[in-house]
Amino acid sequence: MIKINLLAVKEAKKRATAQNQVIAAGIVFLVVIVGVGYLAILRTRTISRLNGEISQTTVELARLEATKKKVEQFRKANDNLQQQISVITSLETGRDWYLQILDQISDATPEGVWVDTLNTPKGSKTGGGIYSGSWEIKGGAWEKDQIGNLISNLENRTGYFGSVTLKKIAKGNKADLGEFYSYEMSITVNKPPAAAAEAG
Repeated sequence: MIKINLLAVKEAKKRATAQNQVIAAGIVFLVVIVGVGYLAILRTRTISRLNGEISQTTVELARLEATKKKVEQFRKANDNLQQQISVITSLETGRDWYLQILDQISDATPEGVWVDTLNTPKGSKTGGGIYSGSWEIKGGAWEKDQIGNLISNLENRTGYFGSVTLKKIAKGNKADLGEFYSYEMSITVNKPPAAAAEAG
């Protein structure tokens, strides 16, 4: 009878199985290491690319900010220039209209009536305020009716004057004039046609 020792065969199989498991584990570990390394390289490249894009974006943003500042400076300079042009135009218009108003008052003053003082609103001579308040007129006349004629003449010039208000009338006497009537009145001045059209 022949006896076969199976223990040695089982031990050999166990050793082979263990070796295969170790090899398989090694291969898996190696694959994991390679995969992790590959992902790390990809992540590093992505980070590097994104950092480059951030740098370019930062440079572009700084350039746009500088351009924006220049545009704002230009806009401010342009606004200032437009304001200056508007002021000059207003002054020119106001000065011409101011002279026309004085001429109309002179034409409306009948014979026997005179103007002693004429006070305009503040800034009127520079064209800034001739419409902003009342013009105050003080003067005299030989006859009371002549003052009424002055008021009527001013009221009829509707293109130039708004309201005419007689504030005071009194009889006076001066050595160099004799008897006369003094008066005080206020008038409002209309805007020139161009300014009125823009306001409308």
